[in-house]
Amino acid sequence: MPKKEYMTNTSLRSCVVRWASAACGVAGVMLAGCVTEKENRPNVGPPPNKPIPTTMFMSAQPPRDTNSNGYLDSCVVTIYLFQNPYPRSVRAAGEFSFRMVGKGGTLIREWKLADPGPEIAEVMAGVGPGYVARLSLIDGKGSDALAAQSVDLYGAFTDAAGNTVQATPTAVLVGRITQ
Repeated sequence: MPKKEYMTNTSLRSCVVRWASAACGVAGVMLAGCVTEKENRPNVGPPPNKPIPTTMFMSAQPPRDTNSNGYLDSCVVTIYLFQNPYPRSVRAAGEFSFRMVGKGGTLIREWKLADPGPEIAEVMAGVGPGYVARLSLIDGKGSDALAAQSVDLYGAFTDAAGNTVQATPTAVLVGRITQ
């Protein structure tokens, strides 16, 4: 039977040092490619003094059953307002309105949320300022006892001067949670 040879502490240490040196060298070369002298980022300038939103972006998170009764009853929406040609989102005082419309155009629920107000939160994101709101079917003696269905959520913003901008509707699920 051949005699097994084992690494000594010295040879193991030198092996580890060689591998670590090689890894650092490779990482250094890879990271060097990520550094740039100056990026040509456009200067977007300050936001408009009195913004008049011309575009509204809205997205909705998947609905949740907040009262654990087996029915989806609320969702969180994120909203960004834009004024063309300014490339970042803007903040404007006004009122948000939302409509949830079911099959056949049946109105399920409406919400009107004033900004600033307790129902809507202002957030800051990479794109600029935005808003987050929770829309609940059960607030204000509402009901979530609906058949499981996909509904359309419409959003609009009206500023203090009466200018209205609408978002593209988004689909959300409501009703009984199927298992």
